[in-house]
Amino acid sequence: GGQGLDLMATASMTMDPQLAALMREVHARWGQPGRLWPDPDAPDTRSDGQRMHDAMVHALQLALSADARRTGAPAAIVVRVDLDQPTTLAGCGQSDGGIRIPVLQALSMARGNHWFLALCDQEMDLKLYRSRRTASRYQRLALFAAYGGCTHPDCDQDARHCEAHHSAAPWSAGGLTNIDQLALASGDCHAMIHATGWRTIPDRTAPQGVRWIPPSGTPRVAAPPPAKAGQQPLAPLEAPILPFALLRDLDDGIRRRFGAAADGERAKAA
Repeated sequence: GGQGLDLMATASMTMDPQLAALMREVHARWGQPGRLWPDPDAPDTRSDGQRMHDAMVHALQLALSADARRTGAPAAIVVRVDLDQPTTLAGCGQSDGGIRIPVLQALSMARGNHWFLALCDQEMDLKLYRSRRTASRYQRLALFAAYGGCTHPDCDQDARHCEAHHSAAPWSAGGLTNIDQLALASGDCHAMIHATGWRTIPDRTAPQGVRWIPPSGTPRVAAPPPAKAGQQPLAPLEAPILPFALLRDLDDGIRRRFGAAADGERAKAA
């Protein structure tokens, strides 16, 4: 189910025998009193349901951190936060799966992982021109940072269920796989463009930076999609589209910066 005001979500499931056996093993291994309890000197005050919740979190973290060479593409949870939120710890971030996560919890989840910062920059690391049709991983990260989800005003699909769409000229008509000509569109909305005659064009004045144009002769021409509700793209991106986008791995940037400074000091000393 969806998240409530307290950010909690509910679920029920029907399990086949294999899943039921695995869930029992998760409970037996990590859901017993004292397991996964942070303070060994204090009594475990969690209920059985709370212990099972923590056991499932632990089991899923282990599964998603498994060797990617054995399990296929590595799973990743991408969380979108504003630039000042890691400092203020206020509000919630948004995962690419559409889940709101308190900033403090998002930082805890990201511990030990790479951080990426989306900045406005003249260097076009995210312009691939005609070298490839599909968006790169870094372009998808930039699109998620800019849009959060599908750009169609009637669609609320999150970024994980969206595709990178050539919002200016289609690839078949010579479109470029450049960040300023890409937008997020859900699978259904993307198919609607090719099947029913909808068109999109990048437009800074339109909601989400993309104007969706319905086919001529349809009722939507007289009643175009209304402005999409929700927050604008997060600072420091200049809403609503990314004409100049650069993604930098912050860990790598720090190493290069301090490594260059250290090299300079050694050169002075010599």
